[in-house]
Amino acid sequence: MSDRSSEISAMGHFMLPDVKGNMKKKNFRPAKYGDTCLEEMLRLLDENGCRRTMIIAKAAGGASMFRRFDNRTILDIARRNIFSLRTNLARLQVPLVAEDLGGTRGRTITFYPRENRLNIKILDNISENGYRYVDI
Repeated sequence: MSDRSSEISAMGHFMLPDVKGNMKKKNFRPAKYGDTCLEEMLRLLDENGCRRTMIIAKAAGGASMFRRFDNRTILDIARRNIFSLRTNLARLQVPLVAEDLGGTRGRTITFYPRENRLNIKILDNISENGYRYVDI
């Protein structure tokens, strides 16, 4: 997430779609869950003087890394994480302006907060060097 009127940004990497009862755990980590990660990022942006109406989101990830399990709904974390991302951004009224989501290839992200730019390196067996690059 970034405030378009400043150079202030926040980046999250959640692993599960929602907290669903895990808040009572002794070592609760909000950044681990899609719903609480996005809420915490927005809270930190607010706390640092960002204007809520100027905040936008870009997203990358959500690859199905374990294809064997994709047919089992409960284990389809990738699809559930993407749904959580979109649903929670809409709930928080943060527009998702660019995305590179899904697929079966892992990604490496380099984030340039001052430019509000993500450089995404995607494992790709077709390219000469084995990677494909995308800027969003």
